[in-house]
Amino acid sequence: MATANLNGRAEPGISKYCITFGVSLAALILAGGVLVFSYWQHVELLHEGDRVGIRLERLGLTDQEGAQHEPR
Repeated sequence: MATANLNGRAEPGISKYCITFGVSLAALILAGGVLVFSYWQHVELLHEGDRVGIRLERLGLTDQEGAQHEPR
C-alpha cells in the first residue's frame, strides 16, 4: 500500500510497514535469546553429567567404559 493519500500528502504517523518491521525484528531478537538460553542450559547439563561421572569413578562404581548391552 502507498504511504501517500490522493492529495499527495504523506500519511501522519508510523506506517504499517514500519510496525511490521519492528515486530519482526523484536521476534528475531527474542528467538536469538531463546537459542542462547537453550545453548547455555545444554552446556550446564553436560557439565553436571561430567561431575556425576567423576563422582561415580571416585566411588568405584564404573567398572567398564562404555555402554553394557545384553548378549543376543
